[in-house]
Amino acid sequence: MEHDAIGTIQELAEDGRTGEALDALDAVLAEVNDEAPLHALRAFLLLDLGRVAEAQRAVELAHALDDEEPYVLHAVGRVAIAAGEPRRALQVAQQLLAATEGDAEAVLLDARARAMLGQWDEVIARAEWVLGQDPQSAEAAFLRIAALESGRRPGEQLDPTEWDDLAARFPHVSVARTGRAWTLLRRGRARHAEDEFRDALALDPGDLWAKEGLLLALKSRYPGYTLLLRFFFWLQSLPPGTQTAVLIGGVIGSRALRTLAGANPALKPVLYPVIGLYFGFVMLTWLADPLLNLLLLTKAEGRRLLGPDERHGALAVGGALGAAALFALLSLLTPWSAALLGALVLAFATLPLAAAYACAAGPRRTKLQVVSVLVILAGLLSTVAPAGVSGLLLTGAVLTVVVTTWISRGMIRRSHERG
Repeated sequence: MEHDAIGTIQELAEDGRTGEALDALDAVLAEVNDEAPLHALRAFLLLDLGRVAEAQRAVELAHALDDEEPYVLHAVGRVAIAAGEPRRALQVAQQLLAATEGDAEAVLLDARARAMLGQWDEVIARAEWVLGQDPQSAEAAFLRIAALESGRRPGEQLDPTEWDDLAARFPHVSVARTGRAWTLLRRGRARHAEDEFRDALALDPGDLWAKEGLLLALKSRYPGYTLLLRFFFWLQSLPPGTQTAVLIGGVIGSRALRTLAGANPALKPVLYPVIGLYFGFVMLTWLADPLLNLLLLTKAEGRRLLGPDERHGALAVGGALGAAALFALLSLLTPWSAALLGALVLAFATLPLAAAYACAAGPRRTKLQVVSVLVILAGLLSTVAPAGVSGLLLTGAVLTVVVTTWISRGMIRRSHERG
């Protein structure tokens, strides 16, 4: 009976009915809860649904029941990759290869882990070994191309032609279609990219890379976001030191324009709008994503694609802006003129809030959240404090936001570094 049930579960999963397959497996586990492969299968299904945290719990139970079963170890490795733990995946791959030297899936697991660690020569060697055994291996071809490109020009993206060739060779492989979609998005062809991302998700509903890309493609429907996205892609293609130089150049340039306007009052009507556009652009680079995520939360597709961090960040930024608007309205409709100060500080607090949720979960995000709360408290206190104290609170809050926003880009980058 159990064998028949597993066959049905596998058929459901192969048909893309992963949720039904998981429900059927849970019914089996309600009766037979001590078989490690069943829990490993559950981890695979949860990964397909993008539920990584639950997959981690399932695979931990499977490993506790049997820490030598190859199927269980493959599940442990796959979950480790999805959870961003390449060293754990590498350890599992080595354990599998020690037991079965010619295990191609273990070699691919090893290559995936080394790709996350940036060990490109090792990735190429393993991918070529797998292609020697199976010339049609889509994953090995993908890893080889990725390693060649990343090793030749660290930090740059894969060549569009190579992605096109890979997608043409493996049209039914999600990662190939997703890679081509990303190259389209980088070239400003958001509508075509959206179609490719949807096709990739139809092939693999759990493809997190495709979900991320589809979210950006959906945001690109809104005016101006495509240009902003292209700026970010360009900035990310530069070495970290050059990125910092570009950002410093913007600050220095804006200060130079303000100095020039002060020395030449006749130029103020020309220079001040330029300075205003610059600061508006800076605000947009921080707030566009959380605000568009807030907009996407009103749509069923957006709610399905957005992850917890994106949801929480959107709601936090939206809540702060909503509170700022309320305080501004109170300052206009009541004698409480100090409420305008609170509105300004609350609006500024959205910058460290947006930065906090752009960080991966961890101490850096916590620090930015604490700073955001302190800025908000300073803003609220400024509305009821005496004039002198109110001014100090306002100045301190604004300076804190400026400094925090300046250093947060490095914090965000480091929070996502793996290995």
